[in-house]
Amino acid sequence: MCKPQTMTSSMNKIIFCIGLFLGGIVSASHGFAQTKDNSHPGFDGTAGIGPIVFANYTGGKGLQALPIPQINATYNDMFYVYLLRAGVYLWGNETKTMGFGLAVEPRFGFGAHSGSLLTGMTTRRSSLEGGLSFDWASPWVDVNLAYFGDMSHASNGTSTRVALYKEWIKRQDWNVGLLFELDHISKDIANYYFGVRANEVTASRPLFQPGGTTNVIVGFDGNYAIDKGHKVVFGLNMTQLGSGVVSSPIVQTHQSTFFWMGYAWNL
Repeated sequence: MCKPQTMTSSMNKIIFCIGLFLGGIVSASHGFAQTKDNSHPGFDGTAGIGPIVFANYTGGKGLQALPIPQINATYNDMFYVYLLRAGVYLWGNETKTMGFGLAVEPRFGFGAHSGSLLTGMTTRRSSLEGGLSFDWASPWVDVNLAYFGDMSHASNGTSTRVALYKEWIKRQDWNVGLLFELDHISKDIANYYFGVRANEVTASRPLFQPGGTTNVIVGFDGNYAIDKGHKVVFGLNMTQLGSGVVSSPIVQTHQSTFFWMGYAWNL
């Protein structure tokens, strides 16, 4: 059953920081656009608000909901925001099919209250990961390669990501795309979020120290045009936990769901 939950302070801080980052991009971009030809403000995409629904913790069965700004936009082909990922291109080719730059994205943690298997465990702080990102819009599929490190010093780990995105439906009123992603997390991340420390061991929760592993993510996203200026945006990602962490004594399910829906307007 999905219900709103009280979130850990670290998660709130990360969402707040991302909100400031996104708001800063939009506000600064808007101010800069005012000094240019108003017929070419540089915006492309949508901005709105709506809930995201995701697991109380990765590997847990319970769900929680959180209303957030839902932005899917670029500014002057330099800054970009897509839901919880934001970044900036430092280089791009003339045809605008390749771009290299920096990006940030959160990884959510948990507290002892987040699930029945976590009682008595130390809080795992949510982290803000960031680093290098490369995009290639090939003739067949959009490719993203990213190498992120934990900027918030929660796990102090790294992740390597490979994502493929294919536009499936493109009509005047409907747009739907498909996603396939591999997220390889280092030993530090796996042990921080899925491990059981010596002081957390109980009769039903043995010591667990996993190595690095690769999670598989499949999903879709899209939008439906209500009128010329407004859309309903939506998406669903399913994460299959890697073999290195599925045997963790705190994992209740091998799959984790992330869903969002919102009302947005064209920028």
